[in-house]
Amino acid sequence: MIYLPSILAFLAAALATALVLLNIFKSPRGPQKIFLVLAGIVLALEQVSLGLALSARDLPAFFSFFHPMLLGTALFPVFGLAFCLVFGKRDDREIAKRHLWWIIAAGIAVAALALTFPLRIYFREIHFIEDGSFWGLTVSGWGKAVGAYLLLANVFYLYCIENTYRAANVAGKVTLKYPFLGILAASLINFIVLGRFLAISIIDRYYFTVHSVGVIILCVSFIYAAYRYGLFNIQVYIGRRFATSAVAVVISGTYFLALAIITYVAGALGLPFDRLTVTVLSLFAAFLLIALLISGKAKRRLRQLVDENFYINRYDYRQEWRRYAALLAESATIDDLATNITSSLCETMLVKQGILHVSINGEKTAYHGFREGAVSEDTIAGIHGLLSKESVVIYKQPIGFESSEDNAGGIEQEGPAWVMAAARLGTAKETIGFIALGEKHMNTSFTEEDRNFLETVAVQTTAAFENLFLEEKIHESKQMEAFTRFASFMIHDLKNTVGMLSLTAENAKQNIGNAEFQMDAIETVERSVQKMRQLIDSLKTFEASHTIIKSETDIAALLEMSLAPMKQIAASAGVTLESHVDESLSALLDKDAIHRVIENIVLNGIEAISKEGALTVHARTVEDRLHIVITDDGEGFDPEYMKNNLFSPFHSTKKGGLGIGLVLCKSIVDSHGGRLHIKSEPGKGSTVTVSLPMD
Repeated sequence: MIYLPSILAFLAAALATALVLLNIFKSPRGPQKIFLVLAGIVLALEQVSLGLALSARDLPAFFSFFHPMLLGTALFPVFGLAFCLVFGKRDDREIAKRHLWWIIAAGIAVAALALTFPLRIYFREIHFIEDGSFWGLTVSGWGKAVGAYLLLANVFYLYCIENTYRAANVAGKVTLKYPFLGILAASLINFIVLGRFLAISIIDRYYFTVHSVGVIILCVSFIYAAYRYGLFNIQVYIGRRFATSAVAVVISGTYFLALAIITYVAGALGLPFDRLTVTVLSLFAAFLLIALLISGKAKRRLRQLVDENFYINRYDYRQEWRRYAALLAESATIDDLATNITSSLCETMLVKQGILHVSINGEKTAYHGFREGAVSEDTIAGIHGLLSKESVVIYKQPIGFESSEDNAGGIEQEGPAWVMAAARLGTAKETIGFIALGEKHMNTSFTEEDRNFLETVAVQTTAAFENLFLEEKIHESKQMEAFTRFASFMIHDLKNTVGMLSLTAENAKQNIGNAEFQMDAIETVERSVQKMRQLIDSLKTFEASHTIIKSETDIAALLEMSLAPMKQIAASAGVTLESHVDESLSALLDKDAIHRVIENIVLNGIEAISKEGALTVHARTVEDRLHIVITDDGEGFDPEYMKNNLFSPFHSTKKGGLGIGLVLCKSIVDSHGGRLHIKSEPGKGSTVTVSLPMD
């Protein structure tokens, strides 16, 4: 007679066989598939033998079926643990290769022990009821050892699958969710069955039936995951940096400890074990339920645990916004931001296809799930139309737009309908772009939570785009400012050079026949040509500030070089030009740069003297610093100009002046680590002191 316990065992065997066949024909070849198939075969053998044993009417028949059941029971942990070890791992072949000999050796040893030892050493008594059907058995110490072996294997099942689940990405968690729940449920059932088995050494047909139910749950969860997702599509790497959790071990250890305490108390008080176990577990369950109902914190933690791990379409906003904040900070350009936001958003919301189009500083489009350029301009215009009245739109069915017939680029543009959700980028007054998303994985629909999440991402992305646009504009403005400043310096130097050439040309009208003048004129032209070449060379490098190249410089020779072209100009203006240098004075500086400073200041001084006057240049050392002091008795600076505009570009006291000569001089002096000081009185003249470090 076949009754319910046998039927459930046969059903479990049929499901295990179906799991084996499904993976043989569907799954890719590899160690994960091999170990799963082997584990399924021995599990089917164990359940078939169990079903037949539960139907046995006498002891010989029971033993004939129990031996293969014991073999399957002993071998399943070997292949089951091997499967859990490699399941979902990216380096599954390396792991299998590294442990293959141990797995083979363990399988042979376990099979030998199961087949070699007589069954009677595992049992003390086998019980049949009055109608002749099997009821249960009492085990010996060897039988308890088998139970402990199975419990220990169950703990490692949980430990391995938990670590794989924790290390998986969002898509991997979706695939692993059902196998993880199946293993968890089957393990809890086995803990109850084997815990009682170890505590009182008895297991009856009802607990065998519960065990078969656990196998059915396990097989159904794996069949569903294999059929819908593909069990071996996930790729997880668990390295040293990943802190694996020992939750499974802690829970298992706590359960065993509680079971040992319950057993000890029952024995000490002479209480029936079953009744005490049920009482303790019922009280514990009631206490846990009351705690959850009373404690808001406990409910929030439980809800967070369930949402994060088993409802992947619900988001942990704190974690997601930390990731988005990092993306916004890492995106240095508008292109980077568009690409990063599109990919991250599609991965978070489990969307197959998506684009982000933005019209800011030129049009840019980022793609996810499309080839670049595959979305037509008609589609982009159509999506803009969808968002003309609402900032976010969600559709139950994908919608599409007619593609343009003119496709000069030769790229095959999208044709089928795909847009399921879209969000506008921009402010209430101006639209700068949009985010459009296609269908979600697993054929799920967009929810109200998705709408809120997408709307928030759109607002933050708009702000990020505007900030990057402003940064680019500021950068361009600074570049233009630098170019204008540099061009002004160039014009100023050219103006001085042209002034010297103009003066030489004017004097040549009267003195062209004078041999001494001819020599002075040739020197002036040569210096002017050399000056222009230097300006052209500096223009090639486009340096807004002078690059300082220091060398040991004779100060007397520097003043002679700087003042030689000025003497003719000073003489023509009726200005006496004198210089005084302390003997053997030298300093480490950029000779050409300081030459420009002296030339500019002296020329300004000559131009400031309206009638006959004097200009003196004196170089000396003051407290280990070089001081070049240029004094004139010209008109001096206006106090208001000295206070507000002395070193401001494009402000000049001279008619037609550019107002950048002193700015250029100060820039060069500052680059040397020096100071430029000006003292002036209107109508009495000015004193300019250039203070430079000697080295």
